[in-house]
Parts: sequence; C-alpha cells; structure tokens
Amino acid sequence: MPNQILGTIHFVVPTSKLVHLSSWMLFFTDSGIIVADLGGKYVTETLSAMLAGELAGGSIGTIGAGYAVSGQIKKQVDEAIAKMSQEGPEFILNDNKSNFQIAYPDIVRLELKRGGWIAHTSITIITADKKFSFDLTGTHGPRTKNMIDDSDFASYLGLIKKTGINDKLSLR
Repeated sequence: MPNQILGTIHFVVPTSKLVHLSSWMLFFTDSGIIVADLGGKYVTETLSAMLAGELAGGSIGTIGAGYAVSGQIKKQVDEAIAKMSQEGPEFILNDNKSNFQIAYPDIVRLELKRGGWIAHTSITIITADKKFSFDLTGTHGPRTKNMIDDSDFASYLGLIKKTGINDKLSLR
C-alpha cells in the first residue's frame, strides 16, 4: 500500500453526455500511480458558464464567463486535491470505486508525449496486460486548447523522474 504522495497530474476525459467532461487526477506515490476520478462537476460548471456567456454576450461573453469561472473551478479542484492528498493514498483508493493503482513494478513502459496545437500532451502507461492513455490538461485547470506550456511539461517530467522509474520512461 502506498504511503506518500509525490505529486499529481490533472486530466479531463470526455463522457457520453454532450457538455460533460470527467475530471481525473494521477497521484504519483512512492509505490505506484493512483488514477482517481474527481468527477465531472468542475469541468461541467466551466462549460455551462461559457455557454451562458455565449447566450448572454456572444464570444466576449463566452471568454469572460470562462475566465471568471475557471479561477473558481481551479480553486475547487485544488481544494479537492489537497483534501485527498492530506487524507493519503488509501483514502484516495477508497474514495471512488473507479479509482485504482498501477504499481511501479507492473509498469513496462511509461510514455510522455509532448503535444502541440493539434495533438494533446499525453501519458501512456503500459503494463504486461493493459495500456492506459491519458490526455493531459495544464496546471491551470481544464483548457479549451490542447497546448501544455513548457513549465507544465517540465513539471510532469520532473514528477515522473522522482518516482525512480526513469528506465521505463520514453519521451516522444
């Protein structure tokens, strides 16, 4: 069972609902990576506010509403992460039935792929029998564009290197 959280990476997953995304977090611990479902609440609120802004004021309303809500949502996400981190890895694993851990010895390869204007920055974790792919968002919460800035990418790389699985790391 993991004891210490080394760091986190946030990502968003589209769901089957039209304007609903699910917010997830990778918790890197001293023994593995916990994949944790934070729910879709935060991202859905952002999109709803942007839609309301579009209806109220066109493109400027959309941008304004998105920025106004994004700070509040980032705060909510940060508070949820802080609570989970404070409670520890066992709490995170038991918090949601969707949460699971990938132990470092089970990882055959971890690919960190730098995205651009079209492709997302992503992490792919390959074990002997499964492949997990995660499109990443920046540290400022859900983004409307695919770009991850240099400091985000450097922090992802630094965090992965802290785990001690450098021999399994592939950069693309």
